[in-house]
Amino acid sequence: MNKNLNKSLLALVISGILSSHASAAITDIIISEYLEGSGDNKAIELTNTGTSSYTFPSNIELQYSSYNNQVRNPAGDNVLEGVTIPANSTLVIYNSGSDIALSEAIASSATSVIAATYDEQSFNSLSFNGDDKVSLINTDTNTTYDISV
Repeated sequence: MNKNLNKSLLALVISGILSSHASAAITDIIISEYLEGSGDNKAIELTNTGTSSYTFPSNIELQYSSYNNQVRNPAGDNVLEGVTIPANSTLVIYNSGSDIALSEAIASSATSVIAATYDEQSFNSLSFNGDDKVSLINTDTNTTYDISV
């Protein structure tokens, strides 16, 4: 093989490696806290334990209860889709009907996402109670990645 072709192939491989970036895996994401207060004061904290950011695809959902109710935002979409958690950071999903004190405390300490209230999305809101499991599910494969009971 010609030396110039070898150098070109080597340069192509090196540039491919350098231009790609590492990303966290869903297995780096854990349910680190489950908050159930009175009324709509409910929240779930997710933590990225990885060394790279993780962006949720559409098929990874936060679900609760034995009925696997999907947590939706007020528009009715998957509350996690497109959300990025930086490495070693937390994301808090909380009910949009939460008291202002809870909302402000969350907003000042973590990346946050607002989930729908029961009135906005019925069973697809963040309206769990103390006996509901909360889990991260891949809806394409029905794989559970983390669960909090």
